[in-house]
Amino acid sequence: MDQQSNQLELYARPATGVRSAIRHIYSFWSGVEQPAERVLLPNFQASIIFNFGRPHTMQVGSKQNATFTLNRVAIIGPIKQAIRFQSEAGADMLSVNFSFDGFYRFFNLPVQELNGHVVHPDDLLVKKCFSLLWEQLMEATDHQDRVAIVNKFAEPYLKAGDNALNHVADLITLCQKQLHLNPVKLMAKEQRVSERTAQLRFQKYVGFSPKEFARFVRFQRVLNELQTTARSQPDWYDFVERNGYYDQSHLIHDFAHFVGQSPTHLLHELGNERLYCAPYALP
Repeated sequence: MDQQSNQLELYARPATGVRSAIRHIYSFWSGVEQPAERVLLPNFQASIIFNFGRPHTMQVGSKQNATFTLNRVAIIGPIKQAIRFQSEAGADMLSVNFSFDGFYRFFNLPVQELNGHVVHPDDLLVKKCFSLLWEQLMEATDHQDRVAIVNKFAEPYLKAGDNALNHVADLITLCQKQLHLNPVKLMAKEQRVSERTAQLRFQKYVGFSPKEFARFVRFQRVLNELQTTARSQPDWYDFVERNGYYDQSHLIHDFAHFVGQSPTHLLHELGNERLYCAPYALP
């Protein structure tokens, strides 16, 4: 890893054999002398975060009491609200970001068991191997070497999805493009099950409801647009109309929920590349 600059962020696509479960591998290193606030944006996916520096106190959402301490390694997800933390000098972190159904493919456990809680991944497996993985990653300071270690580690654990799991993954991709679709109704019809059964399968494999996901995708579209127009004043009424919000208060409410800030405040800060980051590359 090139440590000549004061701060470095790198994204990597995983090896072909693990892309069904892992979407991106994200690395962050900081050599700045003063602590700097960082914000991990919500992505509705689970992530395993490795910390190779000092312990970090991380705040989930806007509630001051919703905090956890990241020591060496933890898994959190699905990440439904922004996570804020102070990056100290010498901060060195790596995040393995799952696809929407990747947690289930890797651990073979219902995602709702996490329910947004922070746990050590060794607590989810009979074989305690993530502490050993942390040690291997700690020894490899080069980003590409760390990516190769993660790829080699992950491949034996991945399980092929059954028809129901693969169907959920396909529906998520479809509904990202067409927000008006109801994935539960589609799943129930195509798999010939009740809507209640379809709803439970959706929660089991990805850890959120179709209604939650539709709300997030709508917010993410606005966020992506804001990132491309961060230096100009957007037409908020146009944003509201094009993205299916009832009015501006509806838009403001979603921003407060996902990132704890108003749209105008977030727009002002998006130009600060050292503040906002993501454990995934935005589409």
